[in-house]
Amino acid sequence: MSARAVLFGVLIAGALVTRTAQAQRIGEFSLRGGTATATPASDSVVGGTGPSVEASFGTRFGSFVVLLEAGYLGVSSDRHVWRYGVGARYELGRGPWRPYLVGGLGGYDDTGRRLENIEGVVFTSDLSWFGINAGLGVRRAFEHSPFSLLAESRLHVRMQEAYPEMGAIGLELVTVLVGGTVSW
Repeated sequence: MSARAVLFGVLIAGALVTRTAQAQRIGEFSLRGGTATATPASDSVVGGTGPSVEASFGTRFGSFVVLLEAGYLGVSSDRHVWRYGVGARYELGRGPWRPYLVGGLGGYDDTGRRLENIEGVVFTSDLSWFGINAGLGVRRAFEHSPFSLLAESRLHVRMQEAYPEMGAIGLELVTVLVGGTVSW
């Protein structure tokens, strides 16, 4: 057997193993950055737009990905939100451009959220809340590569009455993010 035949066989076997491994990728890590926006509501006088950074680990089941998520949503210089929870993404295609639906639920630690005035002293209060989020995105996969790019936007809604006397449940935040994913 010649050295060329052995080299050719090794290259073919390597290509098949690589292609099979790509088809069976089950895990991923994603890092995204962008902006978070909050408008002042009846119970939140501290609105604004600021930087947002989020990360997630995921496990793939075909077009469905289960996510463990965390992030920082810096709505303004006075308001900072730490987000953590679980989510899911459903990809609506198999080509290089894959639109998707995404959503999740979890906790939000919201600091500097509301201006308080007690006996003439004005300060900002902190609040932790439970919420859900939902949005749309698009993922750009690259053939024979574990890397992909994505862009998404989500609405984050509080699901509890933070201040029952005001009875407000409503839109809290909107995030617009771009980033990348590495799969294995």
